[in-house]
Amino acid sequence: MHARRGVSAYIVVMKDLLVMVFILICGATCTSQNLYEHKFEGCDTNLFGLDAGVNQDAAPLLFEQRILDQYTSTQLKAIDAVVNLQVLIYEDGTACLLSAHVQGNRTLEELNVKSIVDTTIGWDAGIEEDSDIQSSSVGIRLDYNHGFLTVRRMSLPEIMKSITN
Repeated sequence: MHARRGVSAYIVVMKDLLVMVFILICGATCTSQNLYEHKFEGCDTNLFGLDAGVNQDAAPLLFEQRILDQYTSTQLKAIDAVVNLQVLIYEDGTACLLSAHVQGNRTLEELNVKSIVDTTIGWDAGIEEDSDIQSSSVGIRLDYNHGFLTVRRMSLPEIMKSITN
C-alpha cells in the first residue's frame, strides 16, 4: 500500500514538473517576436501574423536596386555574406526590419539593411482582405556572393531552419 502511494505521488510530481517546464519554454518562445539575435526598434508589432504564403514575391525590385546602388562593383565583389531578415510588412506597402542574422565578412551596419528595408515602399504583405492582421512577418534572405546579390523570400521551413542553425 505504501509503495502504491509513493508511485502515485511520483507520477503527480512528474506531471507537475512537465507542465511547469512546458509553461517556461512556451512562455520564453511564444512571446518572442524576434526570430534573430540582432533586434531593431521602431516596428509596430500590433496584430501581425506569420507569412501566410499568399504572395511569395521576394521584395520590391526597388529594394534590391537600392542595396546594389550603395556599392561599386569592386566593393560588391568583396562582400561574402548571407543575411537573414525578419521583415514586418504593413498593409500600406511599407516595411520595418524587426530582426536579422548575418554570417560573413560584413556587419549589418556596414550593409545598411535597416535603413533600406524601412525606407523602401511597395512591399506586398500577402494579407487576405477579410483578415484582422495588420502586418505580416516574412523572412527575406540576402546572398552576397562574388559580386552578385540574390534576394528571395524564405518559406516557413527555411525560416525555422535558419533560426536553428
